[in-house]
Amino acid sequence: MTTTLREPAVRRHEPRPPAPAAWRRRLPARLQGYAIAWLFLLPALLLFTVFKFVPMVRAVEMSFHEVRPYLGDRWVGMDNYREVVTDEAFLSAIWHTIVLAVGQTGGSIVLGLALALLVEGTARHLWFVRTAMFLPTVAAMAVVAELWRILYYPGSDGALNSILGWVGLGPSQFLNSEDTSLWSVMAVGIWRGAPYDMMIFIAGLAGVDRTLYEAAAADGAGPGGASGTSRSRRCVRSSRSSSRSRRSAGCGSSPRSSCSPTAGRTARPRCS
Repeated sequence: MTTTLREPAVRRHEPRPPAPAAWRRRLPARLQGYAIAWLFLLPALLLFTVFKFVPMVRAVEMSFHEVRPYLGDRWVGMDNYREVVTDEAFLSAIWHTIVLAVGQTGGSIVLGLALALLVEGTARHLWFVRTAMFLPTVAAMAVVAELWRILYYPGSDGALNSILGWVGLGPSQFLNSEDTSLWSVMAVGIWRGAPYDMMIFIAGLAGVDRTLYEAAAADGAGPGGASGTSRSRRCVRSSRSSSRSRRSAGCGSSPRSSCSPTAGRTARPRCS
């Protein structure tokens, strides 16, 4: 019998984890997360404060003064606001801004929905059409302005004026005329904003189950909905006339009445 001698286990001293900082020991875990988040936001907040919030406060303060460079500002109170509110040019500008905002937003939504319905589907070639339609949204504003400046050239040989000349309309000044400048700017905004709305509508239409389209088509919905509705009405009228003919033959007039199975029976209407 032999015995083996085991070597004594060497006790290793593992390094202790570093002690947390003093501020971490004093703050609870929830407040530590808030403090770290505010530290990351601090540089951006400083930039916003210096270059945005301070000028905004200064602008509001200056609105109550008559600004006189090198002479010192003079306090006038609400006189500047009274003059602006009673100015016809300012009120006209406010009205034009409202019309532009409503028309541009509504036109973009309507045109975007129409484009989404046209290019919605699972065909492979539609990705190219959607990409081409979305280009106005991602194009730089300088490129858009230069493009429409060429289209709105007020001369008779301009792009849009040449098209208007084909239908017998005179050359338009577009941006140079007070009657057409607002609508010309609105058209540019609609042209640039409609593709963005189109993509939103396409994303919503893509989530609709395709079986719903098949069920709606079977019920007569869609472009042929009127013909489907008329067929349904004809079927209802045929069913009613069949019931009247059976009653006139004496079937079903009283519980004791008897008739042959084929009495008063007409061909069952077939509805397709």
